Amino acid sequence: AALYADHITATEPGHEWDRVLGDYLRGDRGRPVWGSGEIDYHEDVKGNRLHDILTVIWSRSRTRGHVLEALRQGNSYAVRGGDERLRLQNFVGSTARTSASSGERLITTGDFRIRADLDKVNGTGEVVELRLIAGDASGAQVVAHIEGETPLQLSHVDAVADGQQRYYRLMARTRTSMLTSNPIFVSHAAER
Repeated sequence: AALYADHITATEPGHEWDRVLGDYLRGDRGRPVWGSGEIDYHEDVKGNRLHDILTVIWSRSRTRGHVLEALRQGNSYAVRGGDERLRLQNFVGSTARTSASSGERLITTGDFRIRADLDKVNGTGEVVELRLIAGDASGAQVVAHIEGETPLQLSHVDAVADGQQRYYRLMARTRTSMLTSNPIFVSHAAER
């Protein structure tokens, strides 16, 4: 789980999730590990909300096949906050020719842009801390950190060297909500 009802550190930059994603980039794992939201109530306690933690899926349609395909491919993000939760409207890596979102791979020969747009599902403005984490086979670090009121947009331009692979993922927090995205993978391909 990328988010659950207790304190979590596995998704912090450089911790367990980043180490496993680094294993994938090195070829030590055949597939990346996707993050999801998990809620695990053991009893009916007043005040518990089943929608407090969600896995939001970006699917081509609401059919069973498309939803399962989106889950397999990591086209999702985890969010906590119930009716006060953050919403990731857009998370995409792009070049002039192509784009990729969570769970997908962007192939580039030069600069590319990572863009994220966040707001709140209830439409209110709230101060959000947004971190963009970049990782490769050797580790991960925060490459962009901004704070502002929702709606908030992040735009980060970067480049990868020939033969290099990297991933980018988001972590966001407000007073009432937390959000963790699945990564976008970026690879450099030599011009043909």
